[in-house]
Amino acid sequence: GQIMMLWHVDHTLELCCIWQELHLLLTIWHFLHFMNGNNKIVEYINKFVSLTDKEAEVFCAAFKEKKVKKRQFIVQPNFIVRSRNYVLKGAFRAYVLDENGQESTISIAIEDWWIADYNSYILQTPATMFVVALEDSIVLELSYEDENRLKLENHKFETFFRIRAERTAAFM
Repeated sequence: GQIMMLWHVDHTLELCCIWQELHLLLTIWHFLHFMNGNNKIVEYINKFVSLTDKEAEVFCAAFKEKKVKKRQFIVQPNFIVRSRNYVLKGAFRAYVLDENGQESTISIAIEDWWIADYNSYILQTPATMFVVALEDSIVLELSYEDENRLKLENHKFETFFRIRAERTAAFM
């Protein structure tokens, strides 16, 4: 009985150590992936507000990386826009159709820019425009709910999004 108990304790300790090492490796992998994949967005936000490493990690964790094919729509009229998009790679065009079917470009977004139908996103009402990828692209998608959670958790995020809104309004 005592030998079996010692064997069990030894193997339990081994499994515990292996689990801790695995957890550490996963944490390191996540950190490296976070730094490589989201470094652009961290550099971008730091132009407006200064984040600690922990704040940057919290901010980036709210985004989901999404690959978008050329000619794929990320916004279409009559659907509520549930997220805004930061362009990591590629280009997008936002446009509306008039009553004759004539297209009018509202905006273009390239790397390091944001794109959405902001009226739909902010007011959570149906979109009135199209947003389409002009080439294969990668965006960091931030949901409306996650953005609001970030703003409630840290005033720096609130400040960042206020500055973004002011700059967007200034260019309209």
